[in-house]
Amino acid sequence: MRNDFSAALAAAERDMGGRGIGTLGEKTLHLTLKYYVAPDPETHERPLGRFIADAVTEDGVFEIQTRGLARLKPKLDEFLPLCPVTVVFPVITQKQLYRVDESGTVISERKSPKHESVYTAMREIYALRDYQARP
Repeated sequence: MRNDFSAALAAAERDMGGRGIGTLGEKTLHLTLKYYVAPDPETHERPLGRFIADAVTEDGVFEIQTRGLARLKPKLDEFLPLCPVTVVFPVITQKQLYRVDESGTVISERKSPKHESVYTAMREIYALRDYQARP
């Protein structure tokens, strides 16, 4: 697994090619995390059973979910009998909001009042409690 987040971000930006959103509705965070856990783009978006896995490597499947872990249940039911699955759930502890005009100039910026913590992750993980005992 890659340990250089800036390299993953650069790879994601190259992959996006200025589109702003990835081909399967991915946002920058999702695509960057995919490059972080699986640097080889050949491992990304691989069919496995009835679903498309975010990344399939020699270590198993990596599924990146930026919200709503309960949405992963159908994929976990499909993937877990086949191989190990690592769920990546980013917790944004601090967010900067930018207001931009039509020309792309930043008009204002401020910190978001919304703050997440480890408790955010715990609340989400609870939805997958039945999967935690599975091999």
